[in-house]
Amino acid sequence: MSGPGVVARWRRPVGDERGMALLFALVLVVSLAAAALALERRILVNYRAVRAEAEAVRLRQLARSGIELGIALLADDFRRGAVDHLGEAWARAEEASGVLASEGRRCTVEIVDLSGRIQVNALVTSPEAKKRDRPLAGLRARYDPRQAQLLFRLLTGSRFQLDHRRARRMVAALIDWIDSDQTVCEFEGQKGAEAGAYQERDRQRRPANRPLAALSELVLVRGFDERLVFGDPQTGRLGLADLLTVAVAQGRARGRININTAPAAVLEALSPAIDARLAQELVRYRQANPQALADWRWPSRLRPTLALDQRLIATSGAVFRIRATARLQQQWRRISCVLHRPSFQVTDWREE
Repeated sequence: MSGPGVVARWRRPVGDERGMALLFALVLVVSLAAAALALERRILVNYRAVRAEAEAVRLRQLARSGIELGIALLADDFRRGAVDHLGEAWARAEEASGVLASEGRRCTVEIVDLSGRIQVNALVTSPEAKKRDRPLAGLRARYDPRQAQLLFRLLTGSRFQLDHRRARRMVAALIDWIDSDQTVCEFEGQKGAEAGAYQERDRQRRPANRPLAALSELVLVRGFDERLVFGDPQTGRLGLADLLTVAVAQGRARGRININTAPAAVLEALSPAIDARLAQELVRYRQANPQALADWRWPSRLRPTLALDQRLIATSGAVFRIRATARLQQQWRRISCVLHRPSFQVTDWREE
């Protein structure tokens, strides 16, 4: 069965070979096209990433410029006078931040007078603070009773309306969280909480025994919860985080409240004689009479019998938070810091 005739019958036709070559070429072209498309996509992704990174750097620099603008506004205000209120240029920093707009980028600057809030870390007195503060000299208490009463009145005031007994326990627990010893604090008959009280539920949990680093830390303190601390963002209901600050003013401004910028709830906490209605009247008065706010006794013009503790009150800001947010469409960068006056020391620098 061998021979030339047999071999000829099994030879592949020329047309089939050309078809296979064409198919191979087509597969090769498709593969090369797919590889080229993948490479193009990778180059495009890398280009966009590099462009986004470059834009992030520009936005960060713009936000830093916003911080510098805020510092300049506060420095100019400090040179002009010693009274701070919400009608001044620094309180309207967002209006001045328009000068920072460039090529579609914009930067908004917000300045908040933290002296208008209760300085929660001033609750516990350091040895240095006791030496500076004559009214506390000789006291053996580990906390400042005036600051404790201030926080107590805030918790029991119209904003939070907590039971007095619960509020006293919370104040004592917060003192124990901040102070450095292991002795349980007692505030007006109610005891706080040291390590043993926390470890009944969580063996790993115990008081920090240091000043609060952030207001979010309050939720770890016995008696406090997220709703109390953060309020309700959906309804705009304020929480403790809107009325307290972890920043502590330097020198004689330690623990003092700027009554010219304090929210109504903080004004109400300044004295048992100030109720929610009077606090709102005080807010309206200072809006209408900014020229009358230099004298710390201006609230007595609305209520002549009102007696305030001068050691709790200031009419100027000593601690400010500056926040600058730079945006370009959906991309943004934010920088915030705390500025102390009159030293103009910058602390708590944060970038997002």
